[in-house]
Amino acid sequence: MRKQMSWFKIYPEDWLANGLAVFLSLAESGVFVRLQCAASNSPTRGTIQMAPGEPYPSETLARKLRVKKSILTKTLNKLEKIGRITQDRDGIHITNWLQDQGGVQPPLPGIGDHTRILRKRSTGYQDKVATTAEDVKRHRKEKARRLSKT
Repeated sequence: MRKQMSWFKIYPEDWLANGLAVFLSLAESGVFVRLQCAASNSPTRGTIQMAPGEPYPSETLARKLRVKKSILTKTLNKLEKIGRITQDRDGIHITNWLQDQGGVQPPLPGIGDHTRILRKRSTGYQDKVATTAEDVKRHRKEKARRLSKT
């Protein structure tokens, strides 16, 4: 049986306007996105680890992410310095993972009804994410009504 694919939120405005693009080179940004993908697929979401309490050796993680060990090490050091990750004996922790994901772990797609999550961002907009089937229908009707008015 195929494992359900996981997903995570990413806010482009935060990347481009609020700092990460300033602190990280293009290569380092790519490594950080791959780290977030690994954290999303990890047994403990938000923590990059082989198994609970078992961190990846750096060579293995570099191979998994398909990056050179030197750029991985440089990126991890920089991310830790600016407070985007922490490292300990359990693995690499993405700082504020739960907060960035709306306060809850994103549900796997196609598994039951999900509760609505409202998240107010510093820019003043709200995201409506992970809704029930009825909410999706209602949202589509509202969107069609708004589009028909313009």
